[in-house]
Amino acid sequence: MKKMLSFILALVLCLTAFSAFAESTPTQFPALGMEITMPENAADMGLDVIAKADILNLTFVNDEVFTALLLIERMNDAMYDQVFSDEATANVLAATGMKTLGQQDGYTYIAFVASDFEDVSAYFTGVLGVDYNAFSDETKAAIDAALPLVKAAAESLSFIPIVPEEKTVGTFQTTDVNGSEVTESIFSGYDLTVVNVWGTFCGPCINEMPELAAWAKEMPENVQLVGIVSDVYTGDDASTAKAIMDKTGVTFPNLLASPTMVNLLSEVQYVPTTFFVDGEGNMVGEPVIGAYVSQYKQFVEDYLK
Repeated sequence: MKKMLSFILALVLCLTAFSAFAESTPTQFPALGMEITMPENAADMGLDVIAKADILNLTFVNDEVFTALLLIERMNDAMYDQVFSDEATANVLAATGMKTLGQQDGYTYIAFVASDFEDVSAYFTGVLGVDYNAFSDETKAAIDAALPLVKAAAESLSFIPIVPEEKTVGTFQTTDVNGSEVTESIFSGYDLTVVNVWGTFCGPCINEMPELAAWAKEMPENVQLVGIVSDVYTGDDASTAKAIMDKTGVTFPNLLASPTMVNLLSEVQYVPTTFFVDGEGNMVGEPVIGAYVSQYKQFVEDYLK
């Protein structure tokens, strides 16, 4: 099962000996709908909190590793129901220590907290798929010292009203798989563009492509489908992506990832992720994480109404 959660690289911070800590002012993430209070010496212990899109991670960083000691993901009701309607998947996640923090405004918040585990190595193995025993003694000691702060931060979590952010695709320059130059102007001239971000390594991405190919040919004239190959960058050999497209019957445009696609790709944590862009370059609605073509179609239908 493809991991549902992914981890974000934070700034490298120096580690110091553990000492008693005081709490700082809560940090709010209105777009996520949460706030967290970090111990004031968290940075000294190699900890930083990062929230992007539908995740909040408390990361631990030193010269040897970067990893997450607190993982939170927000799922909309449709995604939550689809993931947890499969009993086997729900059981696997429960066995790895997942807990539900709560629900608000059509979202469910799930979390994995390293300090909840009696044996922290079980957290690394079961949740992150990382061999804790491969760490140096210094890193193990630093992680152990940071766990009380992780526990305090996790206990400080609370919900705040969700304030959606206005997001645009911004300006970018890239090429498609055939080498033709493409900019953000690709979205103009259509009332709505469905953007499907996929990877050549991703089985679910490839499996949904024949259905996407057929759908692209049936779309109204004011709607288009555009793919972005997340693991092939401008200037790279795109032959693998082109072969996948040929095999699955895809003829709609597919762009290569580019460092200029900051707004487009910075919040994509998993593939496939599908989002929606209006003719003025505004991201509309909520991204769909996972291969759920029926959800893409439903959004388009509702949006056009």
